Amino acid sequence: MLDKFIEENFKDNIKIDGIFAVTDNYALDFIKRLEKLNINIPKDVQVIGYDGMRSCAQDEFKISTIRQPIELIAQESVNALIDIIEKKSVKKEIILPIDFIKGYT
Repeated sequence: MLDKFIEENFKDNIKIDGIFAVTDNYALDFIKRLEKLNINIPKDVQVIGYDGMRSCAQDEFKISTIRQPIELIAQESVNALIDIIEKKSVKKEIILPIDFIKGYT
């Protein structure tokens, strides 16, 4: 499926100038496939990952990514479960802060 998408949008003519991937690993896979087509990242196509799991110094690539507050997500989830068990009202929407980690992509 990804190969078909790349073929249709990048092979002969770059039709998209940016990709937002669901995870950093997908972003890295996408970058590697585009580089095989001699597409320059980020000049030709910008790629942003999501989860921030590969944004530490020892990583092969330093991709731009959105880092989620995993500990806060876990804490809010547990609090919601406790409220459900205790038959209390549960917030329908919880907004948590995220961080943008700027990389080369």
